[in-house]
Amino acid sequence: MTIKRTLENSFYSIPIVIISNIIYLIYSSKFPGGIAGMAPFILMLNSIISFIISLLIFLIISIRFELNQAKSIMIFTSVSFIILYFYFGANPFNYSTEEANRDLNLWLYISILIPTLIMLAIKKIIVGN
Repeated sequence: MTIKRTLENSFYSIPIVIISNIIYLIYSSKFPGGIAGMAPFILMLNSIISFIISLLIFLIISIRFELNQAKSIMIFTSVSFIILYFYFGANPFNYSTEEANRDLNLWLYISILIPTLIMLAIKKIIVGN
């Protein structure tokens, strides 16, 4: 697989980034600023870091294996989830935090998962495999 094709596949994660940020901004706007003030920036920073790491993974993996759009999308989503959990400590199942923080953490994951599923469905409808 050529580097050009790998880069093209990696850019399928950009709509996920945009849609997930919009979903999360809409959801987090119902909370007061003290609770959700910096939360949208965590998602934006997570998206940037995930895109860079995913791009590096795409380039390394494409040397031996062929990546299609669905695999690229799943790699980006997996990297995003891993970074949210381990780097940012966003654990929606941590019941020692207050409920608003759990909701915001859960919506960090949901806001990435929804556009991922949409992109995979669109790919399935258009391409068919």
